[in-house]
Amino acid sequence: MSLFLFYRQIRQRKKYHTIALTDYLTNSLNRRGIMQIADNLLANKPASIAIVDLDYFKNINDQFGHDTGDLVLIKFAQAAKNTLGENDTFGRYGGEEWLFVLNTLDSQEINNTFENLARNLSKYCSNIDALPSNITITFSAGVATGNAKSNSLDALIKQADKQLYKAKENGRNQIIID
Repeated sequence: MSLFLFYRQIRQRKKYHTIALTDYLTNSLNRRGIMQIADNLLANKPASIAIVDLDYFKNINDQFGHDTGDLVLIKFAQAAKNTLGENDTFGRYGGEEWLFVLNTLDSQEINNTFENLARNLSKYCSNIDALPSNITITFSAGVATGNAKSNSLDALIKQADKQLYKAKENGRNQIIID
């Protein structure tokens, strides 16, 4: 009986741990979850950190309602899950912002990943009935690549955030890699 209770307690702890690291809406990692994974990965080797922001997301919520905005977030998470390589991950950083941890430093590979994500996002969002067919959901991304000198998560996030704002200032719907 003790062994059964011990096993049940372990299972409950794992369940609560998973819940604590998961975004309930998109079933992807939440901010805490993605930050832990990014920190662990960067402790072992350089990687690339990207901050992705859905373009004009507030307009989607305002024009079509928060239910439609939620569907866009869900579709983005699905598109990202089906686009990323097995060693890459992402999580909801806050609102419509996402943090990506890419296990590459190659800018062409990073660019290809986000181009594929843009295509998949467009395809996934075309299935949202509440969105008119002339509405295309896009995103802007800022990417910072780690190296032997600069591999702290905080520094990479700050650099990726700067690149994201450049992408937005330059008209959105683009990826800027540092």
